[in-house]
Amino acid sequence: MPSEVIQRAARFLYANARLVDRAVFAVRFSRAEPERLVRAVMAYRNTDGGFGNALEADLRTPASQPLHTEVALWLLCEGDIRQPQLATEVCDYLAGVATDSCELPAFVEGALDYPAAEHWREGLGAEPSIEQAYSVVAALHWHGAEHHWLTKATKACHEHLDAVADDAHILQGIGAFLIETGHTERLGELTRSIKASQYYVEETPVSRYGLTPLRFANSPDSPLRPFFADDLIEAHLDDLVNRQQDDGGWPITFTAPSEAAHLEWRGRWTVEALLTLQAYGRV
Repeated sequence: MPSEVIQRAARFLYANARLVDRAVFAVRFSRAEPERLVRAVMAYRNTDGGFGNALEADLRTPASQPLHTEVALWLLCEGDIRQPQLATEVCDYLAGVATDSCELPAFVEGALDYPAAEHWREGLGAEPSIEQAYSVVAALHWHGAEHHWLTKATKACHEHLDAVADDAHILQGIGAFLIETGHTERLGELTRSIKASQYYVEETPVSRYGLTPLRFANSPDSPLRPFFADDLIEAHLDDLVNRQQDDGGWPITFTAPSEAAHLEWRGRWTVEALLTLQAYGRV
């Protein structure tokens, strides 16, 4: 694929995307110093140790949220930047908003005093659950955090693995958890659940919201890659290439809570698309 794809995406990103997404792009495609991304992510951190300030663009509150904190950790992962001290410090924040059983809400009381997408306003993620802890616990392990809350939360997640989950977003978090804690022997069973779950999108061209096989196997080296057929992955890579818009960015398939959030999400999805295409040698 010609480098024009990256050049067109760069024009879109520098015209429309957030600083943090431009920083991921700069680190991964322009050989920028990793510290550039670290500074951009840390701008979203609050004095309580958590992250807020609409880092998850559908939830516009400035206050720290478990969801925004999870996003911060994974953004650093996109730049291959491990921050064990930061991750350990973040555990103090998470311990303060988790239940005694290590269940986490996506957001805490007061978040909906600010603009938010309809799914958050309808109550999704408001109640603490172990399901919502899987992804952030996985990210903490990736960064190398060491904290008593993480030890307790990891045990709680393991004990909950046999519970039935039918949402692709939750299963994505469970997959990350299994990989980061070294339990890849359960990935085959997990993939069967993924393929039968809500919000899993297998067909191409993609025209509805959901998680495609590339969201689970986002690189050829992913431990989940062998569980998706080669022709399926290739079809989704072709479709991902074809969905680049005339302005250089990728579209979103859901309604954001504002015009600014719409552009922020398009910037995020554009970076994610490029990273996936890069991993598979398509750019």
